[in-house]
Amino acid sequence: VAAGTGPAASDVREVGGSGLECGSGDNLERLGSAAWCGAEADGHQLWYRRGAEDPIGFQLQDALRPDAAALVRGLQQRNMRVEILSGDNAPIVRAIAAQVGVTDWYAGFTPQQKAARLQSLSAQGYRILMVGDGINDAAAMALAHVSIAPGTATDISQRASDMVLRGNDLMPILEAYDVARKARRLVLQNFALAALYNLTAIPM
Repeated sequence: VAAGTGPAASDVREVGGSGLECGSGDNLERLGSAAWCGAEADGHQLWYRRGAEDPIGFQLQDALRPDAAALVRGLQQRNMRVEILSGDNAPIVRAIAAQVGVTDWYAGFTPQQKAARLQSLSAQGYRILMVGDGINDAAAMALAHVSIAPGTATDISQRASDMVLRGNDLMPILEAYDVARKARRLVLQNFALAALYNLTAIPM
């Protein structure tokens, strides 16, 4: 609003994990992370820079989904380890982690670092469920054993996911997990009954 109206930028290029840029040379404009825009990380989430001018920081704050903390508690009660992998800076991620009750969190992660973290966990024997909604989550979501995207997620995240939620609620994730576990138990029970039947019926 303060900037007023104006024409849309042309020739905008996206740099994965960094931001958006257009123009070149002295007219190069960038909108994205502090390091990419040549700024000192001081808590601002978004930075803008034109040419050699001093970068300008913007402080943004996203509201947590109302059921985010309840989802984390539910996953932890089911003996699942919960981590936050975020591209935001440390103070912001630390505050969010405290709000939802997560002790293992990582800030300033690029898409490549998120993917590397999932590969490391997978190598340790973890079965990974990833929930993501941003462009920078897509690569890691494709590596997860199961990935879920909210209905408000970007198109690329939804395409990379195995399941897309309808609406803004996160609690259906717990329901999906419980249904999957119950289905697995029923499948194993059926295998056991079939094996018992064959062991009994064939000799007879």
